[in-house]
Amino acid sequence: FDDELNDEFDDELDDDQIDDSESESNDYTVSEFVDEINFALDDAFSSGVWVTGEIEGFKTPKPHYYFDLIEKGDNGNSVKLPASIWGGVANKLMPKLRNAGVEFKNGIKVRVHGRVDYYGPFGKLSLKVDDIDPNFTIGEVQAEREALLRKLKEEGAFAVNKEHEVPLMPLRIGVVTGNDSAAWHDMLATFKASGIGFHIAVCNALVQGERCPDEVVAGIKTLDKRDDLDVIVVARGGGSKGDLAGFDAEIVARAIVAASRPVFVAVGHEVDTSVADFVAHTSFKTPT
Repeated sequence: FDDELNDEFDDELDDDQIDDSESESNDYTVSEFVDEINFALDDAFSSGVWVTGEIEGFKTPKPHYYFDLIEKGDNGNSVKLPASIWGGVANKLMPKLRNAGVEFKNGIKVRVHGRVDYYGPFGKLSLKVDDIDPNFTIGEVQAEREALLRKLKEEGAFAVNKEHEVPLMPLRIGVVTGNDSAAWHDMLATFKASGIGFHIAVCNALVQGERCPDEVVAGIKTLDKRDDLDVIVVARGGGSKGDLAGFDAEIVARAIVAASRPVFVAVGHEVDTSVADFVAHTSFKTPT
């Protein structure tokens, strides 16, 4: 009987030693465990990873870029992955995007490559971006633009502003443009050189960048409230596709459609055509 008890005690002791050994193998300090997480991430994604998502929360405490990649679900919920582009990498990637006519901003969809990292001091998993596929974004932007044009055409929006009558000599002109731009100075010189007594009201607006659509819309609405104007002209000079992207915004098109007087659009050069051109009363290829 004593021998049986001793055997059982030895067995329990062996089991306890095994359990203690297993417990010790999974016992970490916080910093050790963070290191283990990063070792596991490096092993799982040793060559980096391509991730597609929409940019949200973009900010640039220069020289670095910080943003979230989000994916919106059908139920209204979304998933989010924090991401960053360090300054040196951004200096290489941003010209690549600009040359392709893509502006890096909130709301655009991107395909980016990077390495996954868990940063212990912040307790945060993020993607350190080292490359961007501009062709993906170009395709997304073009698809969205074509979808908007189809919708506007089906609604009959292309014809609405064209129904407003233009006076034989429209002398009272409201202009939405950047009032310190070369395009506006060229227009003003042309007005003066004509020898005609134009009355001109100018509404200053940013004509490129993230705030462009809102400011152009505000300018159109401000001038449209006046009763002393014959036409409104929305104008800016040439630029890259990214520079002119604000004039593809739906809110700009809607503001032109809703205007109570003719809206002329003079944005870009011969090769440039924006959504605003399609809904305008008349479209010109240079501001002058």
